[in-house]
Amino acid sequence: MFTQLPPEIIHQVVESVNLLQRARIMMTCRYFRQVLEPTLYRHLSLLDPELYSRSGRLHQTLCDRPALISQVVTYHGPVCPSKDPGRSENFFWDRTIFDEPRWSVGLNFFQKAVNIRDLYFTDHFNQWIGDPTFAHHKEAVKHMVLDRLVIQVPDESGGVVQVLRHQSELTRLELPWGGGVWNDLEATDIPKLKSLTATLETAAFIVPGRPVDEVNLLPSQGARWLNEDLLQNLSESTRSIRKFEMKLDNPLDDDSVRGALQALARHLPAIEDLTIT
Repeated sequence: MFTQLPPEIIHQVVESVNLLQRARIMMTCRYFRQVLEPTLYRHLSLLDPELYSRSGRLHQTLCDRPALISQVVTYHGPVCPSKDPGRSENFFWDRTIFDEPRWSVGLNFFQKAVNIRDLYFTDHFNQWIGDPTFAHHKEAVKHMVLDRLVIQVPDESGGVVQVLRHQSELTRLELPWGGGVWNDLEATDIPKLKSLTATLETAAFIVPGRPVDEVNLLPSQGARWLNEDLLQNLSESTRSIRKFEMKLDNPLDDDSVRGALQALARHLPAIEDLTIT
């Protein structure tokens, strides 16, 4: 009988099915529910607006059943769950959110989700460094052993460095907004970093002395041409950069493309996989 199989075999059998199919299998009997339910919460991605609108129910379920929180290894979503299904909001401009129960529910989740390895905060952290309201969230992230971190902070924010200081196992870092002030980044911070997505200005601070071999450069204001002094810093990775991606202001301009290729050839000659858009 299928119900007599050990859990590890059942996990292998259902590994190739999607979450919806797995949920249906789980509903067929109590044993399957016991074995498979934790797998439904292992990888949580709320990037889809419809899924985000249900984040309130998801966080409440997890907080009501804390044993499930320990199963979460991937979380892509907001710091605070949504209030109403289908409602979009920017709660960072409305401080009343901090007094609502859902703020506490979200914080409770992060404080217990110590097994998260892939963390993608979809919020824009305008107040990440200056607002003490986020102190508990930053402390929670410090206690995670992350492999990947995606966080959106403005350039004037210095709070990311304090978080990264505790991430000795981090290999992938993505900073869609640039990433903040890096003067306090120490040579011993994020020693295993391999992949970085950031502006050239930020990458020039982070890459030297670290084993980065994959870089995705984001556009930065006034950076039509590659700054060769900053680009030279990328060559100071302890590993040769072999995969490189960047966006030009005008990719159809032959001079822009030619200039970029010449600069990369001078400073990063080991590139094997190059994408310019």
